[in-house]
Amino acid sequence: MATTPRKTTRPAPRTRATKTDRNALMKSRLKILSAWTEADPFDDGQVLRFTRRFPGNTDKYTYVAIRAGGAWFLSKGRGKAEPIEWDDLLAEHLVVASTVEVAAQWQQLF
Repeated sequence: MATTPRKTTRPAPRTRATKTDRNALMKSRLKILSAWTEADPFDDGQVLRFTRRFPGNTDKYTYVAIRAGGAWFLSKGRGKAEPIEWDDLLAEHLVVASTVEVAAQWQQLF
């Protein structure tokens, strides 16, 4: 008894951004980042969330950074939070991040 092969639907292939799209994106990011290199534009209590990958790894990692006492503190590992200067946060993480978001609103829980 012959069987009929079943049709399978495959997801549409992901389209890659064109070189022009990538260049436009990089230019817009550089414009924002260059404004940030002058000085830290954030106040104590502000929170940033960013996602990035590390070289040789395809996994995405999401971090939160909070500014307190004029320094930044990252959510990473279980050890003691060490302060990081704005220039280092920018150079080591934000420049290579795929997304950077600023917490704009707080919701009171109680």
